[in-house]
Amino acid sequence: MAPVLFNLYMAAVFHTWKQRMEGVDGFRVDIRYNISLSKTKFMVISRDISDADLAPVCVGSNQIECVTEFRYLGSIIDTSGRCSIDISSRIAAASRAFGSLRKPVSSNHHLSIRTKKTIFNACVVTILLYGGECWVPLQANIRRLSTFYMQSVRTVLGITRLDAWQEWTSNDQLLDMWGDKRLLAVRIHQRRLEWLGHIARMPPDRIPKILLFGLLPSRCPPGGPRKRWKDCISADLKALNAVEGWYDLADSRPDWRRMYRCFDPESPTPNVHCQVCDRYFSRPSDEKRHKC
Repeated sequence: MAPVLFNLYMAAVFHTWKQRMEGVDGFRVDIRYNISLSKTKFMVISRDISDADLAPVCVGSNQIECVTEFRYLGSIIDTSGRCSIDISSRIAAASRAFGSLRKPVSSNHHLSIRTKKTIFNACVVTILLYGGECWVPLQANIRRLSTFYMQSVRTVLGITRLDAWQEWTSNDQLLDMWGDKRLLAVRIHQRRLEWLGHIARMPPDRIPKILLFGLLPSRCPPGGPRKRWKDCISADLKALNAVEGWYDLADSRPDWRRMYRCFDPESPTPNVHCQVCDRYFSRPSDEKRHKC
C-alpha cells in the first residue's frame, strides 16, 4: 500500500508545484523537507496520457523529468498501474537469492528438508512475495509466481523434471513431500487479508482507511473498469463466507488471524479414473497424457 500512497501524495505535491511554484528559484515545499531537484522525477498514471502530461515540470532553471516507472521501497510502479513489472522484479530477485543458496543449502545433504524449507521461506519466499499484499495480479502473473515456486521446491527436494514426469509426481505430491500444502496463490490471499485487518483497525483519519472506504466519482472507461484491490478483497471474503461481519471480526487480532489462515479455496476434485493404474485425475486431459 505504501507505493500507492506515495504516488497519491506526490501527485498532490506536483499539482501544487504547477500552480504555485512555476519559475521560482530555490524553493522549500510546505512539507518541511528539502527536495533535491537533480534526483527528483515524476510519473503520470493514466489510460489516456497526452504529450502535455509528459512535459517536464520547470522549477526555476531546472526541469523535472517525466519517467515511465520508478522504484519506491523495493516496489516498482509504472505508468500502467499494474503489478506485472513489479512481479517480474520480485521473481528475478528471488531467483538470485535462491541461486546463492543452491550450493550451501539446496545441494547440502547434511541438512534436513525441514531446515531447508525454513531457510527457503525466510530467504526466498519473503523476497518473492514482498509487497504481495498490495498486488492485483492477473492469472498470468499467478502462473509465473507458482512456476518459480514449484521449480524451487523441486530443486530443494532433489527431483528433476524428468524424474517428476517419469514417476508421475504431481504438484500436490511435491507439496506433500515439502510439508506445506499451501499454494503460492493462497499465500498471496492470506497476506492480502492480513493487511485488510490492519487497515480495519486503523483510526478513521488514516489515509489507507480513507482510500479503502472512500469512493472517487468517475465515468466508466471504455472496455470496462480494471480489477481493483477492493474487488480482490471482496472475492477473498466471499470465499471465506465472511462478507457480512468481517469489519467487527477484524477488531480481534486472534480471531481475524484464525480466519484468514484458514483460507484455502476448493481445488478441483480428482474424479477422472484410469482403469489401468487405478489413479485419479482432475481433468480428462491429464488422464490421457499420463503413461501407465
